[in-house]
Amino acid sequence: MIGYKLFTPTWTAVKGKGGATNPYQYQVGQSYEEPNEPKVGCTGFHFCKKLLDCFNYYGIEVHNRIALVEAYGTIDEGSNACSTNKIRIVKEIPWKDAVGIIEKQM
Repeated sequence: MIGYKLFTPTWTAVKGKGGATNPYQYQVGQSYEEPNEPKVGCTGFHFCKKLLDCFNYYGIEVHNRIALVEAYGTIDEGSNACSTNKIRIVKEIPWKDAVGIIEKQM
């Protein structure tokens, strides 16, 4: 499943895996796995199917990074977020392209 994920300017995630006190470090082009069963809001690597939904968790902060991700493990789907135990950070999406992606998903 293809989706979107926001990160801090240093490619850490402070929502979902790791949390604000122990941020999880990511890199574009890398894959990540964890043994636990994913559960939205609890465990796994969180992402959204629609880019606009990501801003519910991080807000609109132009210093943050936007990425296209591929979830290829077990996926738990919530109302506007998903969690997986296997994720790949496919590529960074420039902020200038975000509006166009959001418009296409409306």
